[in-house]
Amino acid sequence: MGANAPLLFMDISLKKYNITDFEFVKELYKNFKADELKFPYPRESFMEQILESQYEAQTKYYESFGSNFVQWIIYVNTDKVGRFIEIREENNLHLADMIIRPEFRNKGIAKHILTKTIESAINNYDSITCKVDKSHTIITYYKKLGFKIIEDEGMEYLMKLNY
Repeated sequence: MGANAPLLFMDISLKKYNITDFEFVKELYKNFKADELKFPYPRESFMEQILESQYEAQTKYYESFGSNFVQWIIYVNTDKVGRFIEIREENNLHLADMIIRPEFRNKGIAKHILTKTIESAINNYDSITCKVDKSHTIITYYKKLGFKIIEDEGMEYLMKLNY
């Protein structure tokens, strides 16, 4: 069943990132950012350099968290469909990033991952936080889950779930 299957028929799972996932994650990130940065560049190679640089900067940033940084590959059945990043702090789980391949978006996969992650985190953390781009529609879903905006950081909101 591929991207057209309803969520009911999808086996959604997470597997920890390993080095064999590097190219998949890099291309996933670059494709996501290319969609986000839809403005003309004089040369295709210039856009590629920007995306490469952004990917490297983001990777170094997340790796600076050491063992608190956990990257997951999201699978639907046997297909790699995305990645999910957590930062595990002493009393807080920070939901850092999630990207789903375009053909698998709007199928409830991200919501399923978030719901299951929150259910699991409740037993291990005092709170859960995330930063969300102000223009992203997922804010409504986070609010339904009980997240509150605790800080306006310019282009993003810092949101927190206490339980």
